[in-house]
Amino acid sequence: MKLSTPSILSSGTPSAMAKALWVLALSVVCSGCGMRTGMPGVEGVGGAYAPTGGNIGVGGSLPVAGGVRTGGFNVVTGGARTGGLRMTGGVWTGGFRVTGGTRTGGFVVTGGTRTGGLIPMGGTRTGGLIPMGGTRTGGMIVDCSPGATRCLGNDVIICDPSGAWSAPRACVDQACVNGVCSGSCAPGARKCVSSGNGVQTCNTSGGWDAAISCGTRICERGACVVNQCAGSAGQWSGCRGTGCAVCEEKLVNYPRYLQNHPNCIGNATCAGQFYTCNKACPAPTDADKALAQCAGTPGQWSGCQGTGCSVCAEELAGYPNYLINHPGCVLNDACAGGRSLCNAACPPPTDDDGGVAGDGGFCPNAVFPPDDLIDDLNDGDAFVPPMNGRSGAWRTSHDDSPTASMFPQPSAPFTATKTGDNCHIAALYLKGSGAVLWGSNAVCGIGSPYDASRFMGISFWAKSDLGDQVVRVSIATKDTIPDGGLCLPSVSTGEMACYDHFGARVTITPGWKWYTLHFDSMLQDGWGPKDVFDTRAIYQVLFQIPAAANYAFWIDDLAFLGKRLPVLQ
Repeated sequence: MKLSTPSILSSGTPSAMAKALWVLALSVVCSGCGMRTGMPGVEGVGGAYAPTGGNIGVGGSLPVAGGVRTGGFNVVTGGARTGGLRMTGGVWTGGFRVTGGTRTGGFVVTGGTRTGGLIPMGGTRTGGLIPMGGTRTGGMIVDCSPGATRCLGNDVIICDPSGAWSAPRACVDQACVNGVCSGSCAPGARKCVSSGNGVQTCNTSGGWDAAISCGTRICERGACVVNQCAGSAGQWSGCRGTGCAVCEEKLVNYPRYLQNHPNCIGNATCAGQFYTCNKACPAPTDADKALAQCAGTPGQWSGCQGTGCSVCAEELAGYPNYLINHPGCVLNDACAGGRSLCNAACPPPTDDDGGVAGDGGFCPNAVFPPDDLIDDLNDGDAFVPPMNGRSGAWRTSHDDSPTASMFPQPSAPFTATKTGDNCHIAALYLKGSGAVLWGSNAVCGIGSPYDASRFMGISFWAKSDLGDQVVRVSIATKDTIPDGGLCLPSVSTGEMACYDHFGARVTITPGWKWYTLHFDSMLQDGWGPKDVFDTRAIYQVLFQIPAAANYAFWIDDLAFLGKRLPVLQ
């Protein structure tokens, strides 16, 4: 059979419309009948068609066997072809082959449905990562291969034989690198160089970076600070750097010295060079020795038993502030009528030691000047008293773990809790568990920002209801919080990261206890920018609870720790 050219094409030059109609009418290419259709050309031998002066078929030049061809590509076998590619045994959409299922988003789905552009294996995938043998949510791996290790902050977690991650194990004085504790220091730790006047910072690999000079400042406990504690005329020679940096060589036999003199700090880099101390850091006495070595002083009163620093509780009834005013003394509630001489560091109580009575007639509340107390929480509400330019409120928060619980609830209005103790009428009671990502915290806003440079640090009362509890007490400044405008909350590490606050970890124990933290002892964790602790621009005080902790503890009487000592000659 042979098709002849219509008259519209045989009589002179065909019009464009005529050519189009011809092509459309003869777009079918036959296989097996030995014929081809196309624009006028020459018929080949054996059914092949060799065109001359035109194209074969529609849109291309290849034969089609056993089906219809569209789009100008190879043979389609066993189905229809759309979009220009071959499809076998199913439906083709979006330009790719689908086998045994439905395809969406441009990828192959095998044995299930695919969403988000990645292949799930043996389960459903959400959040853009592959779960292995289980379900993955929120970007965290919930199952693991036994024996595998990884870092969680500066802690190591190990996959146990059941395929679950163990509780974090801290890398003490080392860095967690690729799931292993290594190096010689904890990332972010700082120290003063042994010679010169500079600070070294521990990097993320657990090694010390090159020292950075403090310039006109001095280095104290790994921080460059303004020298505002000079030596006082007539005082002893036991300090170096400042009049409040007492050389640790001088304190070997006086383990309670720093406890008894909270405005002083230990200096481990004196190297045998001793200079005049400030009058706030006098020469150590027997009261600074171990408690068993604190002997009575001739001529002192008989109000102690056991040691010269163990003051009988009966003698302190009505004097709740005695131990605050005399930190070298301890309470002895087992005197049973016996009395012996006290040390000179534990004189008879006076009116200055009086205060409000509490449970058992003894109430060791600290007495703060009006500008030192941040909040005693006795009013029960969230707001910080507006004193000396401070303003802010308390709030709580925890991570997005589905198992996280916390009191006070972050979504509920903040209220303090009645303690039932006259010494601490109301306090912040924190209780919770199940926050396994980054943990939980309580935040006290104090300004936007607030200048605390005239203070030495912060203090608070606390007690635990669940044994010893480790809490990181941190200070948010303009450099570490988005409100300061110097960091980006979307950045997790590096020079533009937020939230790497200066802070220190404390262990809260059962029973009410007064805790003090010097600003100069607070360090960053090290995953953010290496900032100078600028106490002139403080926004918040934070009580940070680590991930996976089960906690229940109280916080009360948050205050600034005394005023910075004046420069005394």
